[in-house]
Amino acid sequence: MGDNMDTFLEKVDISSGMLLVSAGLIVIGMVLKHTPSIPNWIILWILMLLGIVFNMFISGFSAETIVEGLISAGLAITAHQTVKQTKEGILFKKNKT
Repeated sequence: MGDNMDTFLEKVDISSGMLLVSAGLIVIGMVLKHTPSIPNWIILWILMLLGIVFNMFISGFSAETIVEGLISAGLAITAHQTVKQTKEGILFKKNKT
């Protein structure tokens, strides 16, 4: 199984299309975050689904495209959380002193 997984992961490539999808997902995530009727917990699932769909639109349907869609969503979520947590950390530090 290890060899098959290694071969599969070698086919996954971080392309410019994936980065564009990630950037778009960041914007979509921010819009969803400010939509009162959408609970926070579901935003992650929406972004993962959209990441897969957008990557399939760019690259066609394949197992690699599904993984690339999940990676795109992961990049978007990680970027958002990095900014959010940094801001909160800076504010916490300012309020503590």
